[in-house]
Amino acid sequence: MTDSTYPNRPLAGRSIRPLALGTAGWSFTEGVTDERILDTAAAALEYGPILFDTALAYTTPDLSANSDRLVGEVVRRRGSDVVVSAKGGHYRDATGFPKDGRPEEIRKNLDVTLREMGVEAVDVYSLHHVDPNVPIEDSVGAIDELRWEGKVHHVGVSNVSVEQLRAAASVTRIATVQNRLSPYVHTSLDVLAEVEKQGALLLAYSPTQPAKDTPAELTAVVEAIAAERGISRQQVALAWLLGLSDAVVPIVGSTRRATLQDSFAALEVVLTGEERRRIDGSA
Repeated sequence: MTDSTYPNRPLAGRSIRPLALGTAGWSFTEGVTDERILDTAAAALEYGPILFDTALAYTTPDLSANSDRLVGEVVRRRGSDVVVSAKGGHYRDATGFPKDGRPEEIRKNLDVTLREMGVEAVDVYSLHHVDPNVPIEDSVGAIDELRWEGKVHHVGVSNVSVEQLRAAASVTRIATVQNRLSPYVHTSLDVLAEVEKQGALLLAYSPTQPAKDTPAELTAVVEAIAAERGISRQQVALAWLLGLSDAVVPIVGSTRRATLQDSFAALEVVLTGEERRRIDGSA
């Protein structure tokens, strides 16, 4: 296990590393094989217990839940070191990726995930997207019912505003919030503040990817710091997030051992105050 400057995060009764492994690329990357994916997962677990983030929507056109299936294989091989975060209320069909937060649909979604994983329960189950036609309280309430039934251990939400998070928390305790956050995208900083108040974790997705409207100056600053340090710009972005709050767990998406190892090397990188000011001042 690589030493880390950053503390582990408590989740689902375990102490997990402060980086999670996302699995969207396991289904959306052309030409990727199960063998390569499972080798990448094995590389991640060399760093200790970590969170694997998956979703029913992360699948191929010809499979109902491909990433869920692969996470299930990882659980069978290394169950005690794997914390699983799965998501429903959003899926893939022949026409696209519909949102459906109705309680009965969420229950069906979880049944598919559990079947494909070959498990009886998941550590965290989240509403992937808020359905504009269904109150978030109803969708989250359905997940909480599944928690009482023992199929879900903790409840989460994703892609939410502060107001939506508070509404969800009025139904049950929220363990994780999965929103986009990075040096390039600051729109969830207010959500992070609420997450900290609630004692939850913010799972930051797309942590190293600039947005379409990211200023060129900001991208240049991150690349300059990376060059000065002799590290990748991905490591700079992850170090920015890791130093932001102990409530943040960046989700890195990797389908190769080498890119996984590059990301986890960020656990040894601490940005100086001056470097953080350069990044924040360019945002």
